Amino acid sequence: MNFHHSFILFLVKTLVFGKISRLGAPLPEKGAPVLYLGFHRNGAVDGWVYAIALARPVEFMVAAKLMKNPLAKFFFWGLEVTRRSDGNAPVSNRQALGEATSLLVQGNSLFIFPEGTSTLGPKHLEFMKGAALIAARACKERPDLRVVPLSIRYGSPPLWGGDVEVIVGRALSSTDFTDPFEAQNLHETFAEALESLDPDFASEDEMEDAGQVASLAFSFMPYSAALRLAVKLLPTEAAKLWRSYQQESATCKKWRGVAIFPDDGAGREALKFLFSGAAVLAATLVNFLPVAAGTWAGRRLPDGPNVVLLWKSLAYLTVFLIYTPLLWGVFFALLPGKLAAFLCAAHLGVTVLGCKWIEPCRKSSVSLWNFLFHRDLRAKYQGVKEAIRNELMA
Repeated sequence: MNFHHSFILFLVKTLVFGKISRLGAPLPEKGAPVLYLGFHRNGAVDGWVYAIALARPVEFMVAAKLMKNPLAKFFFWGLEVTRRSDGNAPVSNRQALGEATSLLVQGNSLFIFPEGTSTLGPKHLEFMKGAALIAARACKERPDLRVVPLSIRYGSPPLWGGDVEVIVGRALSSTDFTDPFEAQNLHETFAEALESLDPDFASEDEMEDAGQVASLAFSFMPYSAALRLAVKLLPTEAAKLWRSYQQESATCKKWRGVAIFPDDGAGREALKFLFSGAAVLAATLVNFLPVAAGTWAGRRLPDGPNVVLLWKSLAYLTVFLIYTPLLWGVFFALLPGKLAAFLCAAHLGVTVLGCKWIEPCRKSSVSLWNFLFHRDLRAKYQGVKEAIRNELMA
């Protein structure tokens, strides 16, 4: 990974997301080759998140169709592969598979999305066999190869400034494979390892219900963990209480689909809203053009919900990288050096603070609105939350 790639990941981590957490098993020790396999949910944005969460050099296999876009090529990198959905012939990926195998044989790390493309739906897409084929070839020369399954969960997939969790599964070694040189066997083992990390919802409705229950539990356990447990909780008495609350709170403002109220008192929530709201407003005003570009792109360019954040990010970051040097240049051209330097630092600080506080601002604004205009439901909200907490912890 060169300086350009590191800079892009720094920008994404600082401006696009609130918090990126890595949970689960520890990563393998450095030294041996590692093949990472990750669920693909939120478009090419997933690659950024995984790279940031892993915090170690890794080469991604990326869609050749994506890399044909000059803008995307500036923000993404990796071994290009033609997906089945892009109309590829089997021979078209022969070179990419060879390069991927060589990379592992040389002791490096490789990341593959076995689904090939992303979905925010209730079930994962079919796993392709390319990862197993590469691993089978690499194992012949590198029996120390490790395979690490990963899952990813966004609190608010299409929204700017949201939190993300990357879940790391137990690293697989040659002792976990019945036949490490047989691709079909590896494919089945990889699929089983991936599926153990992610809930398999029966329908869109079940996924939506589980997500809302998990959002209520988010204050006392990781969202991804609560989401997996929420599926088992849906038939319980706590879930019945929650469904009743959902009906009664239909006219309330919602955060992640749930009518929430202040957890730490209205006064503290009001202070949080004033601080976060001021930061977000200031960051919006001093970056009006990047924000406008991101908003426009997020509404006009996506062909599905799984690429909304991608288009927002590409438009915002592109304009930001042009707009910021020009703005700072104006400061230095018109103002004394020390004042210009101060304004540049202030612009950068306000921008970062505003991006980091978008999600807390959203949450606080919803909880305060409901506290002011639907206060009669607060006691039931607290009762539902406590019932869900007790059920999940049990």
